[in-house]
Amino acid sequence: MNTHIYTPRLKSTGERLRLRLNVANWTVANHYRGTLRVKGIVTDQKTGKRYRVKGAACGLQCCCDATAEEV
Repeated sequence: MNTHIYTPRLKSTGERLRLRLNVANWTVANHYRGTLRVKGIVTDQKTGKRYRVKGAACGLQCCCDATAEEV
């Protein structure tokens, strides 16, 4: 299975997460890249935990951190 690494910050603590996402979840995580819109819910393939992810607000060239909160 193809997996991608996604590294948002956990909203409640600021801790950097290292989520392993499958192709479908990777598409969700990058759907509204560069906006504050809630993107959706993704599942970490390693732990099985689900997270609601939201982008940074700076724009398409942004390197700011996306956020995630456990669902």
